[in-house]
Amino acid sequence: IKDSCKINQDNPHHKFTVYEHCLDAYLKAKDTTDDEVLLKAIKFHDIGKPLTKGFKDSFGNDTDIAHYYNHNNVGAYLVLGLPYNLNYTSFDRNFISWLIENHMMSYNPESVYNKWLGKWPFWVQKSLYILHQADQLAH
Repeated sequence: IKDSCKINQDNPHHKFTVYEHCLDAYLKAKDTTDDEVLLKAIKFHDIGKPLTKGFKDSFGNDTDIAHYYNHNNVGAYLVLGLPYNLNYTSFDRNFISWLIENHMMSYNPESVYNKWLGKWPFWVQKSLYILHQADQLAH
């Protein structure tokens, strides 16, 4: 998995490989939180990208830049199978997966995102915020 993430993202929004991006996001988040579960989610938030990389837009047209449609969903499944998970409770494993699955929600229209976000307890909102900030800073 580590080797598969050492791919160029071929996208103007990312200057790092997937691996470098996730590692940089993780290191930036360590300045903000010591929550081991959240940090694990940040470290693996784009793990689904190698399996979803494609050079077509949402209409199926060929493009010069890579797109990663549903990488968050693929990553949420992949992370559940990693061996480190044996050290976590079932709740923590599922929360890591849930954070990865939902880390792209903030790219929805603001009104949609805020309505969705408001359904979650503050500690969940804060976790998503920290993940999003680390993701943004690591571009």
